[in-house]
Amino acid sequence: KTRAEDVVKLINLYIEEIKTKTIDAVLFCGDFWDCAVVNNTSFSKIVAAMSKLISLVPVYMIYGTPSHEISNSLEIFKELGANVTSEPKLWTFTKGEETINILGIPEPRRSDFMTPSTIFKQKNPTRMSIIFCNVRLSN
Repeated sequence: KTRAEDVVKLINLYIEEIKTKTIDAVLFCGDFWDCAVVNNTSFSKIVAAMSKLISLVPVYMIYGTPSHEISNSLEIFKELGANVTSEPKLWTFTKGEETINILGIPEPRRSDFMTPSTIFKQKNPTRMSIIFCNVRLSN
């Protein structure tokens, strides 16, 4: 069995669970793909299974490791109706009277680790910057 076959099988299991239980949303939190290249047959099967899943419940996808999820590799799912982000993003949806917030933070890339002086030089930062600082907690 290939990993793609395993992914399709899992997605189909999710679909069956969604049909029999109350599921509000499905989150894929990075590394949806196992590698940067997926063959066409596997890709088509995964897209077909994801299309069924997206038709049943809101789907949220966050980019993971850049070597697995190259730029735009999840955009096909966005076209199918999934919520996809490669940038930090807050999604909000309501279920009945409840408001549900999902904060999507993609896996940091080396360029995200910046010094404060670099951050303040940016005119329009597009990715979240992580600042390193020393904190001493007293007892």
